[in-house]
Amino acid sequence: MNGVDMGADVTDAAGAYSIIALTDPGDAMLVYLDQEAIDATTVTVTDGADLAGFDIWASHVITRHDNGGSLTNADMATAKGAIGDNEIEYSVSAGALTIPTGNELYVPAGVTFAPGGDVTTYDVKILGTLDAGANTITVEGDWDASAGTFTAGTSTVTFTLLNATFTPGASVYNDVEVNVNNGQTLTLGSALDVNGNLTINNGGLDVSASNHAISVAGDFTNLDTFTARSGTVTLDGTGQTISGSNTFFNLTKSVAAADTLTFGAGE
Repeated sequence: MNGVDMGADVTDAAGAYSIIALTDPGDAMLVYLDQEAIDATTVTVTDGADLAGFDIWASHVITRHDNGGSLTNADMATAKGAIGDNEIEYSVSAGALTIPTGNELYVPAGVTFAPGGDVTTYDVKILGTLDAGANTITVEGDWDASAGTFTAGTSTVTFTLLNATFTPGASVYNDVEVNVNNGQTLTLGSALDVNGNLTINNGGLDVSASNHAISVAGDFTNLDTFTARSGTVTLDGTGQTISGSNTFFNLTKSVAAADTLTFGAGE
C-alpha cells in the first residue's frame, strides 16, 4: 500500500485469502501472487473500508477503483512505489504503464481506467471503461471491448507483433495502426468505426469471415495487406485520402456536402 509491504497470506483450498491492514480513503493498493509459477496483480484506490471479493486472476493485471472516480497510471505507480519484485506484473516509468508479455490488462465492469499516460500491454479486456485521453495504447495481442466502453479521445491504438483479434465493440476509435510482424494478421471480431486515421503499416488487416464493416472518417492507408473479403468500407469524413494499392469489395464514400476523395497517383 502506497509502496509499503503491508503483509501476506497463503490461499486456502478454495483460493481465499485475508490480509489485515489499516487503510485510509485514497490509499493506492495492490495485491499480487508471489513465489509461484504464475503471476497475477490487482490494483485499486481504497475508500478505507474493508474490501471483499478482491480477486486476483492468473496472468491478469486488474485495474479497480474502490474510491469512486477512476484509476490512473499515477495511482498504480504510487501503489507499487519502489518495490522491485518482478512478480508485480507492471511497471510505470515517466508516467507510462508497461504490462509484460503474456498478461492481460483487465478493466472490470463498473470501473473506469483513465491511465493519463501511454500504455503497453499484451492483451486488453474492457468490461468497464478505458478512457485513453491523448495517449497511445500499444497492444501485442488481442483486444476485446465487446462488453465495455473505450473512450478514444485523441488517442492512437497500435497493434504490434502477433496474429491477434481486434474486437472494437460499439466504441468509436480515433487513430488505429496495424504494425504487426511480417506475415502476421490482425483480424476484426466486430465492426470498426474510426473517427481518425486507419493505417496498415506492416502486416495485414482482415475483416474476417464475418465480413465486418469498417467506417473511417480520416485517411485510409495500406502499406501492406488489407483482406476485404465481402465486407464494406465506408469513408464518411471530409478531405480524405486513400493511400497504397487496395482492393475493396464494397467501397462507399459518404458525404453531407460536395467533397474530394484523393487517391495516390499510380496506386
